[in-house]
Amino acid sequence: MAEIELENIKMSYGGAPVLESVSISLNKGEKTGLVGQNGCGKTTLLEIAAGKLEPDAGTVRFRGKPTIGILSQKTDIRGSETVFQAAGKGLKEINALEQEKARLSAEIERSAAGSSELDRLVKRHTALEEKYRLVGGYSKHGKVGAVLKGLGFGKEDLSKPVDALSGGEAKRLQLACVLLGKYDVLFLDEPGNHLDISGTEWLTGFMKSYKGTVLIISHDRYLLNGAADKIAELEGGRIHIFSGNYDFFIAERKRRREALAKKRMAREKEIADKEEYIRRNIYGQKAGQARSRRKMLERIEVVDAPLTVAQPRFRFMEASTSGDHVVHFERVSLSLGNRVLYEKIDLELEMGETLGIVGPNGSGKTSLLKLVLGQISCSSGMVRLPPSAKPVYFDQQLESIAGTNTLLYEMQRLFPLSTPEELRNHLARFLFSGKEVESDLHNLSGGERSRALLAKISFAESNLLLLDEPTNHLDIYARESLEGALKRYKGAVIIVSHDRCLLDGVADKLLILGDTMPYLHHGNYSSYIGRRSRESRDAHGKKRTERPARASRMKRHNQVDSVKRRHTYEELEALIIANEERIEEIGAEIYKEEVYMDRSLSDKLEKEAVKLRKELNDLYKEWDTWA
Repeated sequence: MAEIELENIKMSYGGAPVLESVSISLNKGEKTGLVGQNGCGKTTLLEIAAGKLEPDAGTVRFRGKPTIGILSQKTDIRGSETVFQAAGKGLKEINALEQEKARLSAEIERSAAGSSELDRLVKRHTALEEKYRLVGGYSKHGKVGAVLKGLGFGKEDLSKPVDALSGGEAKRLQLACVLLGKYDVLFLDEPGNHLDISGTEWLTGFMKSYKGTVLIISHDRYLLNGAADKIAELEGGRIHIFSGNYDFFIAERKRRREALAKKRMAREKEIADKEEYIRRNIYGQKAGQARSRRKMLERIEVVDAPLTVAQPRFRFMEASTSGDHVVHFERVSLSLGNRVLYEKIDLELEMGETLGIVGPNGSGKTSLLKLVLGQISCSSGMVRLPPSAKPVYFDQQLESIAGTNTLLYEMQRLFPLSTPEELRNHLARFLFSGKEVESDLHNLSGGERSRALLAKISFAESNLLLLDEPTNHLDIYARESLEGALKRYKGAVIIVSHDRCLLDGVADKLLILGDTMPYLHHGNYSSYIGRRSRESRDAHGKKRTERPARASRMKRHNQVDSVKRRHTYEELEALIIANEERIEEIGAEIYKEEVYMDRSLSDKLEKEAVKLRKELNDLYKEWDTWA
């Protein structure tokens, strides 16, 4: 049953059509992923479906009066209240019941004892109490804490004023408010922006279990695969519906296009055969048959060629190197102030290898790339590059794509030996053509700036790519093109990304940050998750973190030799499991209402966790003596 129906929607901007006769049904409980190129009208269609924008023509029909929650790309959440208080406002039903309970309580206080009015008010208040209990009012702090934690907010963030948040943090808080609202219909415009990989995984799980109807605009293939029941693609102002997740959409779209191309070829042959018959016979004995064929020809419907989305064709220019090793980390440690980001990283990266860097926001991923570039110094240890190394850097802030220079002028400035024609041909591969190459850099959109920076670094000969969130602002087609280019690249790549599908497609190994002792995994992201899942089923099914994986940390050199064994193998294993499980329990407890509201209890648990982590680190060192 359709919750919202859009029929023959048309919309134009400045006389240019954006949506042409678009029809789609958003069925009750169904999650629809809306995909398409940047600028194709996805946000426009979402706002029309949500009732926030009036179309030029067409009809939008709602079944009943569904409650609607909207996450827009613009962040408008501000104020002096804390993150926790602001997120709590998302519990609209619970908050409304609390206000009604308070009002009734005040009326009960004013009512005369023994009156019929008092009896009525008490009964009403009792019914409200039961409803409040059923909708989870008494666990509301836990609900808020769980959503904030899933979206990457730590305990220390909960008391931050909203006005002190960065743009990305404010966007995540806005998403938390929408998810907590228990709306009948959710309209989410790029909810994965500013989420790290763990946050995207959490959001995907949340969407799977969400009972309402969802329309979600996203370029994240993992999110669309895990959460969407249906994919709607906007292409050339028209919409195409695919009843399945993103992988199904890719396969089915290919099948449809091949079938349409085959049908078009058959129709063109049919037309050509009839035209040839008419040409040969129109003035001969078979003129009557030829005229009949001409009438048939006039009634034949021409099959349009399949629409094809213009996709960038990324390619990186390559430079040779004198050896296999391109980057060598030797016991690298980094601290910011009193905070230790990571310690004793030992790894080597060879030509043809891709290292993915993952970890929560603030874990030092960008700093690691800057260590390689020499922009910041190690606290201890060193990063070594051979003299033949030629690195290029994609910075996620896009700081080098700014100013009043045109894109073509900037390329000419950087590559003065190349002709304008060569540069224009290169930029055309990144979807910049004609007058677009004359656009000032500061006038480019986020997606255009990302493609411009990729065009810039890919034209320089390199053997080491350092990419910091390169898929931010790229549409789904550009992401696929980038993945293909990275697979073809013969140099070494270090990539920071929250795009799980990209990491699955290109990473040979992963460096997992977030703990002071990073973990190096050989394989892509899915194999890392599979390993974690297998290990978590150990110890009689008890959930635990990566004890064997942690045991096989980076090289410890003489560190292992200096550690004495104080436990048997079995004792050590039991202690590690117990400590890890207790740390995980504390991580969940600090978000409970009775803990969060009790500062002394919260501090006590925090101190216990710090003590356990220190003990656990010592246990890991001892474990290495058994490895």
